[in-house]
Amino acid sequence: KGKRKPNLGGRAAGRLNTRDKTQNLSLKDITDTRGPIPIQFELRDKQTFMPLGDHAAHWSSYIEEVIRGVPLYYPSWLKVPKERKAALIPDIGTQFDLRPHMESPNWTEINAGI
Repeated sequence: KGKRKPNLGGRAAGRLNTRDKTQNLSLKDITDTRGPIPIQFELRDKQTFMPLGDHAAHWSSYIEEVIRGVPLYYPSWLKVPKERKAALIPDIGTQFDLRPHMESPNWTEINAGI
């Protein structure tokens, strides 16, 4: 099926797996040695908290991995029930230290943005 392409390592052009589940190996290496890593947020506008610091890219990748478990029948993230989102917090807490944010007055907004 398909002609073998030398630039694809001999794989057939029609058999590419271009969208695969992320493994976050560098994040897992860090958390295996140091435990949950700290993450900082900045309020960009009145509703958007943006991750900051050395692990902002890890945060984005991991959040993408976690929300893949949310069913696709919700038309947007805003329509996902709060109970469903709250169930994701323990998973996120295994990789990122959210305790300082949970104790801050901004936790309600941060939690709503997750």
